[in-house]
Amino acid sequence: MDYKKIIKEKIVELKESIEEINTLEELKQLRSKYNKDEFTLSLRKTLKETTDLTVKKSIGQLNNEYSKLINTILFDKQQDIENSHFLVEKENLLLKDVKHNINSLKTNNGILHPLTKMTNEFKSFFKQYNYEFVYGKEVETEVFNFDILNIHSDHPSRTMHDSLYFTNNKMLRTHCTNVTARKLHDSKKDNNFFYSIGSVFRNDDNDATHSFQFNQIDLFATGLNTINISHLVKIINELLFFIFGKNTKTRYRISHFPFTEPSFEVDVMFESTQKWIEVLGSGMIHNNVLKNTNKNPKKIRGYAAGIGLERMAMLKWNIKDIRNFYLNDVEFLESVGK
Repeated sequence: MDYKKIIKEKIVELKESIEEINTLEELKQLRSKYNKDEFTLSLRKTLKETTDLTVKKSIGQLNNEYSKLINTILFDKQQDIENSHFLVEKENLLLKDVKHNINSLKTNNGILHPLTKMTNEFKSFFKQYNYEFVYGKEVETEVFNFDILNIHSDHPSRTMHDSLYFTNNKMLRTHCTNVTARKLHDSKKDNNFFYSIGSVFRNDDNDATHSFQFNQIDLFATGLNTINISHLVKIINELLFFIFGKNTKTRYRISHFPFTEPSFEVDVMFESTQKWIEVLGSGMIHNNVLKNTNKNPKKIRGYAAGIGLERMAMLKWNIKDIRNFYLNDVEFLESVGK
């Protein structure tokens, strides 16, 4: 197979297709098409299965070159679309501000941002259960963002279309689980109860439900072998009841995350909707993660969970567009969480 010829043809095809794209949703579908097309999957399969180091190196270089070309073209188009949308949104906000009666604004009293309100709710909950808050690095190394967490080098989240890298082997963290990796690595204690809240970054779309930057809560606990799944379920249920109310129903579905085993996705059902909605991922800390952080998995066990702060706020206050959190619309900010 002449890979270089196919790559040239694919790039020409992409440049022609992208001229017809006008929205982020259309761009998202096009990105998905090229990240999952037969040629891309063939490259990854060959890279994964070949045992010939020369062939693996050659295919790896071609795969990286192909991914970089595609993502550069898609990113440039995304910037064009977002800049266009930003100008329209800015114009609409300016018009709205002109119409707003400035005398009705409360000049003496400020208000908390919805995300601050949600953060404070989580902090209040964890304080009751004696979890310690810890800060984490936003600029991270691959070791703590991926390697220690049992995320192998061929995992899709490590490719350029998901993660944002610097040139000095550093990257913007893709999850707050890097705090778990560092805290487990540094802690000499068997019993640990920690949580963190902070910004994470991914090369993602900017639409009603996605953002290249959002906030995540990460919690974990370790102890002697007495810690088990029942403890995980109890803390998650109590947390969701605290945020959404005691009448909230919860459901746990078996899933897969590299750093937990077994892993669960957790859904909630509200009385008003009677539909299951996914809210977070969780599980028992994987033995490989314990080993990578110098813990003995025969002696120590633990659980962990990752939660999207914006997602929880959107569900709690019925917010339909994640971008509302960042547009500084005074009417929106005053109306949320009353």
